[in-house]
Amino acid sequence: MRRGMLALLLVLFIAAVSGYSAQKVEQPDIRQFRPREVKMDRNHDGKIDRIEIYDKSGVIQKVMVDTTGDGKLNDVVYYKNGAPEKGERDINGDGKPDVFLIYDKAGMIIKSRTDTNGDGKVDEWVTYRNSLPYEAQKDLNSDGKPDTFLKYNDKGMLTRVESDTNKDGKVDEWVYYENGKPIKAEKDTNADGKPDTWVTY
Repeated sequence: MRRGMLALLLVLFIAAVSGYSAQKVEQPDIRQFRPREVKMDRNHDGKIDRIEIYDKSGVIQKVMVDTTGDGKLNDVVYYKNGAPEKGERDINGDGKPDVFLIYDKAGMIIKSRTDTNGDGKVDEWVTYRNSLPYEAQKDLNSDGKPDTFLKYNDKGMLTRVESDTNKDGKVDEWVYYENGKPIKAEKDTNADGKPDTWVTY
């Protein structure tokens, strides 16, 4: 009877092993799962230089990028419905954003505000068309008011700069550009609103 029991156990073991070896090893297709976070080392220096954040539906929400190579994620873009909505950029490396970007529904930049001198106050305002600069205003004396006005053509090239050089709130200098170079300038030296000095370059 003991031999019979051992024989039965042996048969059951062989059947179990045979059944196990016949099973398929399955691996889920990773493409059917949505990512929540993606980290990248795009320049292969061993440091993360781009992080993408997604919601539960797999729609992108935020992208952080190191654009300077210093190991800090200084450029952040926030997304809405899968398209860029606004962005922030740290250009002086102090860990605080000094460029603020606004995008249209197509994901193209339409406005930017910048603190160019690092004093914590915005002193440059730019309006874009087709992601190219169209108009800009600058506050060069840090009084919180624009005193220099720039105009660009459809290719984003500078065509005219108007400046309030004596800080009386009125434009008194006009410089005209062609192909990125000044071609002529006009200046109002007596503050009557009319140019009285002309320069050709």
